[in-house]
Amino acid sequence: MAGIVSEIDEAGLITNTIKKGVGMSFRSIIFEKLDNSIDANANNINIIIDKIDCEVSMRGRTEKINSYVLIVSDDGDGMKEEDNSLQGLLSLFKTNENSNNNGIYGIGSIASDLALGKSDTNKITIYFTRAKGIKQDFEIVIPWESIFNDKSKMVWSNKVSINNISSINKKLLKRYRLNKSHGTTVINFFDEDYLTNINIEELYYYIQRNYYSYLQDGVNINIKKNLTEEDSESEYSNDEESSDDEKSVKEKVKEYIEYNCNSENSIDVLSVKEISDDSSLGCTVNSKINTFYNSEKKLFGFQFIIENYQLGKTILDKKISKYLFPITQSQNPKTLSTKFNLKDWENIGHFNYNISLITADIIKKDQLLMNKYFTTSSSTKYTGLFLERNKRILCDPSPLEGIRNSQNGNNWRSKLIWNNNKKLDDLIRPQLNKSQLNMEDFNKTLYRAISLFTKEFYWEFYNKVICPKDKIFVPCNEWDFKMWKLNDQKEEKEYSFLKTKIKPKSLVEEIKDDKILEDNSKVKQKTYPIKSKIINSRKGFNSSQEKDIILNQKSKCNILDITLNKKYMPYDKDHIDSNSSNNNTNNLQLISLIAHRHKTNSEQHGSSEYNEMLEDKGIFIAEMINCLSSSKYFKKLMSSDKISIRSGPVSDNGILIINKDSKKNIEV
Repeated sequence: MAGIVSEIDEAGLITNTIKKGVGMSFRSIIFEKLDNSIDANANNINIIIDKIDCEVSMRGRTEKINSYVLIVSDDGDGMKEEDNSLQGLLSLFKTNENSNNNGIYGIGSIASDLALGKSDTNKITIYFTRAKGIKQDFEIVIPWESIFNDKSKMVWSNKVSINNISSINKKLLKRYRLNKSHGTTVINFFDEDYLTNINIEELYYYIQRNYYSYLQDGVNINIKKNLTEEDSESEYSNDEESSDDEKSVKEKVKEYIEYNCNSENSIDVLSVKEISDDSSLGCTVNSKINTFYNSEKKLFGFQFIIENYQLGKTILDKKISKYLFPITQSQNPKTLSTKFNLKDWENIGHFNYNISLITADIIKKDQLLMNKYFTTSSSTKYTGLFLERNKRILCDPSPLEGIRNSQNGNNWRSKLIWNNNKKLDDLIRPQLNKSQLNMEDFNKTLYRAISLFTKEFYWEFYNKVICPKDKIFVPCNEWDFKMWKLNDQKEEKEYSFLKTKIKPKSLVEEIKDDKILEDNSKVKQKTYPIKSKIINSRKGFNSSQEKDIILNQKSKCNILDITLNKKYMPYDKDHIDSNSSNNNTNNLQLISLIAHRHKTNSEQHGSSEYNEMLEDKGIFIAEMINCLSSSKYFKKLMSSDKISIRSGPVSDNGILIINKDSKKNIEV
């Protein structure tokens, strides 16, 4: 057979993958562009939303454009041929070798260009750039319309090029450039319909929050939105190449609404300064997570070391380390250990992990801040685990295992911090759109380790400072944390699996282990106050409410619409809004046990099964039927004359005819 030469269909790659914008919202688009400016060492960045009527030069021809535009202009290093930065913009999926850069996959810039508006109005993207020390402007015009209409395969390489700036486009550059000496200006055109996706005040909030570390380092980000329909010549016409006549022209300047993001108004999700200034507002723990890898077992393990803390009157022994190393690929210990043999484990880097335990005063501040920009507040926006990669928070926070980010779990927030380390990235697996996170991709051992470490501090804090069972409140600055003290540590043996080969547990064995833990909950009540606290804080529904809902739901699961039955399909009473203290009848629903399990796992652990169930309930039920019908007892019954498949359309009585007394529906 003759050799087959592989090739990349650039048109297909751009159209089928990148053009879809990898799920980018307007905020994600802005963040990608800000990341590029910051990677270029910009200290000042302008984000401008405008409407213009202008001429644009594209590959030798001039086109008039009347459109809305998004401009991002910075005073960074600019791009030049000598360091391949110009070529880097044109190279799709180029690997990022710089540990201080935000880029991961090499397509964020182009994906953010394409995600903005429809292709029929988002006809071109223009990059203007001037590098430091070089008195030459370059332009890169990306003709999207031409690329999408071309049926050849090498459209990107053939149609995108670097040129000296044209005289027509120079007018556009003068209008929007931030710094005439060096920097980059990117202009994207979009249609009026896309304006509904733009909320400037929300963007202002997220930039102050997600770019907190950069703002503290002195980066200034200015958002400007045009409030007029009137077009004008540039307010930046004082370019060194402008004539005296051009400089003297009296120009009409547009009216903009402006939002400036700087160190003064940046938002610290951990409220570290407030807590440091007033210890009655909360407590903090700063730790390092050394990360280890065993190449033979292909497993990751983690060591926690406390580096700094403010825990009331607590004095910790910083010599203590705690470990979580997996037993197998699918099994993790349920507690942290104070000893572990690190032989055969390679240290591949470290995360920083910081926790803030906060009082109602901090929560109220966060609520007011959200109400200011969103007109409503949600604790899930400011409570939970934040991920900060290269000093930029990637996305909204996530709950931890056993700690919700709502109800009795909103008195904490934490941040996992790391720089561009490919081995550490693999444990988090940021999406092509870095502003999204799929918790299913998060390394399960790391997630368990962070959850256990956080719970050691949080639940004692909650049960002593926030909501003590005996109603005796301990102020934050008087709290004496009982764990992580050398005298209180019991001698622990190293994990036995280091010496003994352990057979992976079956599902039945894991369930038995969970049952043992439940049976021993009374013994462990003092060690794990979370168990008693959750039970005591819940408000149950009475039998009268339950009967009303059964009638309203017609004895059906409110999620899956399957018939409920005490014997064959038992149910749970569920708080619809997940607020266990809200026992209003309109907050009660009866749902099958499996639906309740998936809903709870989604809220507490970020599991995806609940959303997958909701997306296609029919398929989910079909898979349930397949699981049940695979039983050897059912297969034996099917081969007898005791049951048969009902013909015709599926009725409320199900698909099977059972030749025995039919079972009654649910009884209360």
